[in-house]
Amino acid sequence: MARWLRAGGHEAEHVEGAGLLVADDSAIWAHAGHAGAAILAKDEGFAERAKATGGPPVVIWLRIGNCSNTELRLWFEPRLASIVQMASEGSRIIEVI
Repeated sequence: MARWLRAGGHEAEHVEGAGLLVADDSAIWAHAGHAGAAILAKDEGFAERAKATGGPPVVIWLRIGNCSNTELRLWFEPRLASIVQMASEGSRIIEVI
């Protein structure tokens, strides 16, 4: 997804590129908060953390089951403009259904 988002003109970094591939959620959370980045995840844990903390980062919670990367991109692409708009308007938790 990060590569695909970058190709579309968005700033994106996979956890591997940030040196966080084997990091726990707290380290990923801290990195995103310091970088001013959003977390794009299927994991409900990040959405729950955002509800509990009230601070950055933005969490984009993808509510889709297991699927291929191609299927994920096809599902995500028509929703991207709305996600970007909600984030720019200050939404902290963006649940994508």
